[in-house]
Amino acid sequence: MASEEPPGGVVAETAPPEPAPAAEDHPPSDDEKSSEWHASRPPSPPQRTDDISEGSEATVRPLRPEPASRYANLNYWKARRVTFYRNGDPFHPGVEFRFKPGRDLVSIDVLLDRLSERLELPRGARFIFGMDGDRKYRLEELEDGASYVVSSYKTFKVSSKQL
Repeated sequence: MASEEPPGGVVAETAPPEPAPAAEDHPPSDDEKSSEWHASRPPSPPQRTDDISEGSEATVRPLRPEPASRYANLNYWKARRVTFYRNGDPFHPGVEFRFKPGRDLVSIDVLLDRLSERLELPRGARFIFGMDGDRKYRLEELEDGASYVVSSYKTFKVSSKQL
């Protein structure tokens, strides 16, 4: 096979590429900077319109809504004050107990242990009843400012003080 030559038998030579200009070692001056130059630090946080002077060139951005306060639900943080009475004892003055559910007391069993230390019951505090005789199974069922009856036995005895 013969190699094909261009018509006229002349082979064109390609010119070598021009050498690249030498890199400059000094940073560009202010005049040499173009619009492609970027700031070296991130932009400032958004400002309130009250803080911006009239001649300021700051961009007014819409303000983010203020985050909800962590104290918005004060009932969650508020300690509960509860009064406990001995079952069937009309002369018992009652014991006031203050606690924050989940922080001071983790479960109703812990509350029963603490009540056993403060109330003199024959077999310790084992059951908590509302004043109407309904048994309470969880700390969340105990309301702030309410009164409850503590018993060693499953039976609820109505006393004249509790009515």
